[in-house]
Amino acid sequence: MRAENTRAELEASGDAWQRTIDFWETGRVHLSAYDAFLFLGCGSSFHVSRLAADALRATAKAAAAAARCSDVMLSPERFRPKGGPSLAVIVSRSGQTSEDLEAAKAVAALGYDTLALTCSEEGEVLRWCRQAVVLSFIREKSLVATSSVSSFALLFFLMAAGLSKDEGLARQLRNLPARAASFLSSPSRLEAEEFVAKNRTQSAEKEDSLGYMVFLGLDNCLTVAWESALKLKEMALVPCDAQQALEFRHGPKALVEEGSLVGLFRAEEFGEAELKVLEEAGGLGADTLLICAQPTPHAARAASVVCAVGGEACSLARIPLYLLAGQGFGLAKALARGIDPDQPRHLGYFVTVKESSA
Repeated sequence: MRAENTRAELEASGDAWQRTIDFWETGRVHLSAYDAFLFLGCGSSFHVSRLAADALRATAKAAAAAARCSDVMLSPERFRPKGGPSLAVIVSRSGQTSEDLEAAKAVAALGYDTLALTCSEEGEVLRWCRQAVVLSFIREKSLVATSSVSSFALLFFLMAAGLSKDEGLARQLRNLPARAASFLSSPSRLEAEEFVAKNRTQSAEKEDSLGYMVFLGLDNCLTVAWESALKLKEMALVPCDAQQALEFRHGPKALVEEGSLVGLFRAEEFGEAELKVLEEAGGLGADTLLICAQPTPHAARAASVVCAVGGEACSLARIPLYLLAGQGFGLAKALARGIDPDQPRHLGYFVTVKESSA
């Protein structure tokens, strides 16, 4: 059966989130000893790293940054810590990716304390990090990461809530497993996935082309847009773009034509500026999709279809639900195209870079 693993793992996200919350509440993760944080990853794990750094800066007012493991591997001096105790967190589902291992060695040599966040107790990265957080209850068989991505993000948000002593945020995060169950069974989710699956853009040059697809976002919702675009590429083999919502006007909108798909992960705290961009895209002929917590009347009018994930607007707690929605779009599109996302073309469970024999 196509997508057997991907579907099961995506739909088990609520259970993975509950177990992540239970793990956090055991008190085994301590961050208060550090003055600065550097989060590192590749692919989806880099997107999680960006979400983590954003959350610690915004919520806990911590000095936090994110980088690709390959950037640290190639130019380690750019990332030398600037003062007090600093922690580098290497995010890696498998713990085996070559760049993760090299980055772990590099940051340790720069003077960082190191922590690996992984799902595998056998991951090689554990050898190179002084501390480890292993979510071994997440055992994904699909090559495409789903529940691990959202669970890693959730864990970092819980860390941010703990550092900032924000009990309101912590309470919202604890409610996420129930929110996931509601969203996964909602008509809004099913309508949005069908909308993405059925979208078939007719380009000017080639009638059978998929044409232009793009996700938009602001702030941490832009990172969700990047991750969702990656899922369309991995699962459905669809070229998909991601853009900062207001920057979309500055060039990328030239690609829009009749039937292009433009989706927006809404950041309600920035008002209605991004909704105007979505309306403009619709005026150019695009099929438009709005992903939000709860749609206002204006928001509902701004898009062809609205995907309401539920929960609180203007909160970090919407982000795991947004990630879940984006993964669902990738799965729906893959199935509509007859592609098995359990085994994406050219991809493996992790990336191993062999040394050149030259």
